[in-house]
Amino acid sequence: SPEDLVAFVQEGNPARLTYKDATGREYNVNRGLVDSGYLTERVYNVCYATAPVLWPSKGSDAAFGKDPVRYTRLQTPVGLGLYTYIDNDIKTEFYDWKINRRRAPLFRLPMNCPEGLIAGLSGQQLITKRTAGGTSQQWKKLPNDHYGDCCKLALVGWQILKETFATGPGIEKPATGTP
Repeated sequence: SPEDLVAFVQEGNPARLTYKDATGREYNVNRGLVDSGYLTERVYNVCYATAPVLWPSKGSDAAFGKDPVRYTRLQTPVGLGLYTYIDNDIKTEFYDWKINRRRAPLFRLPMNCPEGLIAGLSGQQLITKRTAGGTSQQWKKLPNDHYGDCCKLALVGWQILKETFATGPGIEKPATGTP
């Protein structure tokens, strides 16, 4: 949650973020996306304090778009960027293509993953909704699907990395606090 993230950053040195798993093993956090849909200003401030490690992100309700993931620079805090993504497109790629149709590269779970993760990933449903122009396919929103949201943001992260690698070396480097 954003509250946990704020506490996490305040406990240590924002320049060196670490995470401990359930076994106590510590991992360095090198890059991350934080959902800014809840407690937006606090998330922005934490991301600004940890730049260029953490970036805010937000899902869009748009039905479709040119780019599945988009980067824009915010007015405040100055220099901070926001990644927005088309939630429906990312969910379709993740739940339909990666999980249901098993499109490569495969999405694999460890043997000891929490039951809540499996329940959240299996409970996603594509439903038909009536619109002014007829009908549309949308993913049903599930309450408290924290694990699914984390997996979805991981896919958004891979989309960003894919674009970064596709541009190749020799491109202009963005200013501090940007990707």
